[in-house]
Amino acid sequence: MAENFYVNTVGAVPANKLSEAVSLGVTLAEESKAAGSARASVGTIMTGNNAGSVVFQQFFNTLNDFADVMDAFAKSSTYSSIMGTGLTVTMRNIAKFCDVPFDAPANPQRK
Repeated sequence: MAENFYVNTVGAVPANKLSEAVSLGVTLAEESKAAGSARASVGTIMTGNNAGSVVFQQFFNTLNDFADVMDAFAKSSTYSSIMGTGLTVTMRNIAKFCDVPFDAPANPQRK
């Protein structure tokens, strides 16, 4: 089954705690998958308004799976530790994937 939902969470963290937050995020991604996400990963934002922030990405089959992961995070010592780094959630986006049918030209003329 292909994932139906994508969630990304961005968090600002003090520069001297960034490595610790990312390391904890790797463990948190595994906890996310164990609790119901299809995929999860962590990284950092390198440019733009949120440069230096941590980004946590998760993919879900259902919104119930998302709720299950949030319930697991509420009890997670890893989640508590990552928040203890001073990380503050600055943004969360939830997207639903859907097919967009279109007719592609048979012989496209590229420029």
